[in-house]
Amino acid sequence: MTAKVVAIKCPSCKGTGKFSLADEMKCMWCNGKKKLRRADALRFARQTTMLATGGYICGDHDWNDRKEMLQEADAICAAFKVEIFDK
Repeated sequence: MTAKVVAIKCPSCKGTGKFSLADEMKCMWCNGKKKLRRADALRFARQTTMLATGGYICGDHDWNDRKEMLQEADAICAAFKVEIFDK
């Protein structure tokens, strides 16, 4: 019997629920819940992929930053067993 993943630890706040460690603002992705459900996690992965590539093209990120961001997005998609741009 296999388990179905329905939520993951929020990749934006790393599961703290806060915008930053020094700030009391809630994370803009999980709204302080510390986890993202499947649809929001996949939306985060898609956005990360686009920001990684666009940021590299614009010069905001170097190749290693882009690679790390894409690996994070791929790991999120792998947790839900989908390809990055599947519906």
